[in-house]
Amino acid sequence: SDWSSDVCSSDLWQKRLYEPPMKEPVLDFLYRRGITDPGIKRFKLGAGMITVPPDWNEIPAVMIPIYAPDGKLVTVKAFHYEIGQSKITNTDGSAKVLMNLVQLLGSDKAKRVYITAGEMDCIRLWQEMPDNVVVTNCGGEDTWNSDWNELFKDKCVAVCYDSDEPGRKGAAKLVEQLKPFVAGVINLNLFPTPDKEHKDVTDFFRDGGTLDRFESIVKATPIEDSATQATVKQSKILTLPNNGTLPSMNDHGLSLSDEDFLKKYTSDGTTILSQPETPVDWIV
Repeated sequence: SDWSSDVCSSDLWQKRLYEPPMKEPVLDFLYRRGITDPGIKRFKLGAGMITVPPDWNEIPAVMIPIYAPDGKLVTVKAFHYEIGQSKITNTDGSAKVLMNLVQLLGSDKAKRVYITAGEMDCIRLWQEMPDNVVVTNCGGEDTWNSDWNELFKDKCVAVCYDSDEPGRKGAAKLVEQLKPFVAGVINLNLFPTPDKEHKDVTDFFRDGGTLDRFESIVKATPIEDSATQATVKQSKILTLPNNGTLPSMNDHGLSLSDEDFLKKYTSDGTTILSQPETPVDWIV
């Protein structure tokens, strides 16, 4: 993409966002989409001028810098919202970048990871649940890099792509790619009957959806079988100790957690090889 000489540091972009003449069109646009000051500051959003085809006119845009875990600026995406303009302009290489990768790398197995369909949805969902990990592929719903799969190893993942046909197809493909790596994955669909104004995370919260409602949809979404789960998906096998009595789980140090049921446990002649009939609710 051709960028005007106005492109500069994210600190200057953010300063411009809160000052005229950018404040009214750009900051107000973010507020209308539900992006608030904590999200703006966390992701270093700003305002700048970019040139766009076909006439290569300069227009104001939301500047979205994407950083590597070491803090290096990798690419910049510009969200320009004027009617008739394409939505996203980006520098070369953005299809190979995960937004918010630093939070993903710093997470532990117990935390949920949400994968959204775009930068705005990523920021919007992070605002609702900052203690969870929210990432997005900056290249779009159909450009997943298989090298990223290993980053999600043993994590509980919720794919939260758009509810329209391209989003459903992209989500289904991503779920299949992640299955061999993750502890569990779900394919969220926030709008069973989507339309142009009702299809993504931003639309959900903008239309009055609450975090409680969002989490109820998450809980109601079935967990897809992962390769890890498949190795233990069988009827529960219990071999009684020599005295023929059913052992207390507490006596044997067992707890009702994913990890305990996804591995073989043997103690005093008792062997459990499978997970519970009802999957552990990893979403609470």
